[in-house]
Amino acid sequence: MERIKYRSIRGLSLIEILIAIGVLSVGVLAVIGMFPSFFKLNANSWTTTQVMLLTQEKMDEILSSNAYISTTPSTDYPGIIPRDGSGNPLGYRRWWGESDPGGNTNIQIIKVEVVWTERSRVKRYTLTGAVAP
Repeated sequence: MERIKYRSIRGLSLIEILIAIGVLSVGVLAVIGMFPSFFKLNANSWTTTQVMLLTQEKMDEILSSNAYISTTPSTDYPGIIPRDGSGNPLGYRRWWGESDPGGNTNIQIIKVEVVWTERSRVKRYTLTGAVAP
């Protein structure tokens, strides 16, 4: 008759399980700790994208008119600019024309600037183009 040998099957000990749970917990907490940074970065990216679109929209409008722009700045307050609790805008969009620094009288430099306040800091985005009517 053949003899059957049983090997003892060994599982994980309680200490090994506790160490594995501890390592897993540290990893999960590290990933969860990154989420506030991700949300802040996403909010900043959203604002920057909106401001860039707002600036580009005005520049396109000016360039399509193909006319000289006054050197006196014009200002508006688009609805997309954040507002305080009273409804007052926390920024503005401004545009103006400048003479060509190279001296060419047929070219005018156009500047469009969006200025806004975010977390008590003034931020500004400026786009420069040229028009030759």
